[in-house]
Amino acid sequence: MPARRRRGASAPVAAPGLKRPALSLSIRLHMKSALEQGLRLSWVSVRLSPDCFIQGARAYVIQTMLAEWGEVLLASPDYESIGESGGDSPELTYLYAGTQEPSELAAMTAGLADVASAQAEPVLPEEAEMDYRALEHEEVSPSPVAVTAAPATAANAGRSDRQPASPPPAPQPPAAAKPKAQTIRVSVERLDDLMNLVGELVIDQTRIQQVARTQRRRFQDDSVGELGHIADHLSRIIGDLQESVMKARMLPIEQLMGRFPRMIRDLSRDLGKELELVMEGQDTELDRTLIEEIADPLIHLIRNAVDHGLELPEVRERAGKPRQGILRIKAAHEDNQVVIYVEDDGAGIDPAKMRSSAVAKGIITQEEADALGDREAIDLIFRPGFSTAQRVSDVSGRGVGMDIVASHLEKLNGMIDIRSELGRGTTFKIKLPLTLAIIVGLLVKCNGQTLIIPMNNIAEIVRVPAEEIRSVRGQPVVLIRNQVIPVADIRDRFGVAGANDSRKQIPLVIIGSAEKRLALTVDELIGNQEIVIKSLGSYIGKVEGIAGATILGDGSVALILEISALFARTGAR
Repeated sequence: MPARRRRGASAPVAAPGLKRPALSLSIRLHMKSALEQGLRLSWVSVRLSPDCFIQGARAYVIQTMLAEWGEVLLASPDYESIGESGGDSPELTYLYAGTQEPSELAAMTAGLADVASAQAEPVLPEEAEMDYRALEHEEVSPSPVAVTAAPATAANAGRSDRQPASPPPAPQPPAAAKPKAQTIRVSVERLDDLMNLVGELVIDQTRIQQVARTQRRRFQDDSVGELGHIADHLSRIIGDLQESVMKARMLPIEQLMGRFPRMIRDLSRDLGKELELVMEGQDTELDRTLIEEIADPLIHLIRNAVDHGLELPEVRERAGKPRQGILRIKAAHEDNQVVIYVEDDGAGIDPAKMRSSAVAKGIITQEEADALGDREAIDLIFRPGFSTAQRVSDVSGRGVGMDIVASHLEKLNGMIDIRSELGRGTTFKIKLPLTLAIIVGLLVKCNGQTLIIPMNNIAEIVRVPAEEIRSVRGQPVVLIRNQVIPVADIRDRFGVAGANDSRKQIPLVIIGSAEKRLALTVDELIGNQEIVIKSLGSYIGKVEGIAGATILGDGSVALILEISALFARTGAR
């Protein structure tokens, strides 16, 4: 509750311009501390886009981003009190302390996702001033929207227990001296520039190693051996530097997971369901840009699990299950990737129901539905407009949701996999790269030209006999572990001339984009390598199927394939 004032207390300062919420004593103390540190105080007003479906989640993300740039002293209204559906967008007001000018702060905030407009104004001097005579008569109570609490100091400790103008109690000696955390604030732009410079070092490191290998084959000399030692040492140093810069950009996924308990509690109450939320791996770190991007997809998955996956308590009892269901959200690092699981022990996904619903909505024909296996029928959940909800509600049945998850993950070079067992539950597994700046890629050759496939999009690499690649309705396909996967030749996709393929064993790179799979035929597998994604530049512009380029160890340029474009051209599902 805001602080109550007795008779004689000074009224809040009236300030023109942006909306100014009332300031409590703890907030004013923190403002004074920020000014003493040389920080600027600004009011930031944000208006969300009208088509933002999950306003509360987006408000939380915006507040988190502001906290990364500086310090959020006040947020109004609290993001937990904002509704989940679209409509009239509330005005979000933040009291911010940082190094940015108001104009710079407004431009940075306006560039965030789902922000329709953003304004920033400096805090007026009289707003930051403190009337100590009035504060002596002020009854202080904690503010529910204060993000950062004021530290307990001799000036405010025990104020409610003392008479006005009485001397403060004698300070007690600390039980143990705690080391003060040494931190500084660095703008995101500087971290981005530092990551770009590290990327250039990674390119040069690869080239030095290539030169060292070439010289070692040509000459047997002590200087050549010394060059190899220097190249190895540089490789280790640059690797450590790259890891340090990446860690500076990392944030624990706990900042995102902290949003879920309140949302799930409200959902379970509205839907009449009993569930236990289990969250694991909250200390798993992810690039700050990815944390912002995966907020909406994760919320869609969780809402889907609570609404569609978990049954009502009475239904669970009849099935011999506990009345209370379990929803588990787990994050972990696996093979230079971040893997996020959303699991429930609900009813699972019924493939027969998926087929019938897709036919009823005109997404596929009855003939196509009969030809689908159970795994392919479950993957229909990612088709645009698909829904099995019996009625339209605030939670489901709007025809949006899982297709949005797939499109978001495609943009992030991510993958999603579904495992469902009827009556036992469903697991969604999301794989994401640690960062979008430097990735690990698989180098392949097609008619002598080197191309790069991002390792994050590779499901597996196999060699199959040529006769196992068959044609179904004019589309080459291969059967791998009872899953029919379309086959595409990279040479055909990009018009690369090549000789007739007479090999008995064909190497196939199975790639994935969200729930889809596609097998690429290549001439030769070279190996994987850390690569830095470089833009093709405005002179060349956007090329369909090409995400960018990189410089290899021999100084040549290799193109990086854009996986989502390959699926779009193939039409694979």
